[in-house]
Amino acid sequence: VLFRSGVIQAQIVAHRLGVIQQSQGSTSATHSAEQAASAVPYVPTKDAEAVLAEALSPITTIETFPRKLQLLSERDRAYVLDQLVQRFSKGAGAEALMNLIGRDSDANQSLILLEQIVRQATLGGTAEARAKLMHLVPLNLFMQVNEGLRQTFFEDAVAIMERDQYIEVNLLTPAITRVQGALPPEIRHSYIKALISQAKSSAWQGAPAARAALSNLPQELVAAAFEVLDGRTLYWEWQNPWVD
Repeated sequence: VLFRSGVIQAQIVAHRLGVIQQSQGSTSATHSAEQAASAVPYVPTKDAEAVLAEALSPITTIETFPRKLQLLSERDRAYVLDQLVQRFSKGAGAEALMNLIGRDSDANQSLILLEQIVRQATLGGTAEARAKLMHLVPLNLFMQVNEGLRQTFFEDAVAIMERDQYIEVNLLTPAITRVQGALPPEIRHSYIKALISQAKSSAWQGAPAARAALSNLPQELVAAAFEVLDGRTLYWEWQNPWVD
């Protein structure tokens, strides 16, 4: 039922049934959500479909999307968000969705939504979708995403950098350097190694972004760089400005 009605819809319905949970002694929000979704089948309204179509359009005005979303019913809003999250891995509607996260005054709801987006991008996202996420996401919120989820997301991103396929790294490397503050500690060494490798690449956007990042590492990554820079690496890279 959660997959038919949408994770976000289920969470909203579970929240609405909080009083019922307390009176029945139930602590399972998911169970209550499943009961509600089964009892009241949801059919999106024409207004919901119209707002969704506009958000997915390449010529949409993303600044108006949050206001139009607020004009919908709660279930319709949840439906639109579910559909956008599911499509994010293909890159559709990303700007509208991330613009909403950047403006939402409820940090908890924004974090729930962002974690669903990161999960989608991790499981089936293209390099373009991953890059778009990192270009648009608020860094302070990204740092709060579950660390295990972030680790898997960044492991994939670093692996793409290591493959050095120009189309991919030209998209990904500038994006990952923007959010490197959200890197889990376990990824820092491999990220620094990937940056060093990418700095020597011929990728016309990836290489300059890697060199710029190496020249301006935050303190926590400087420590990781010192652990990565062995004698052999220093011997071959000493002439590069970022070594200083």
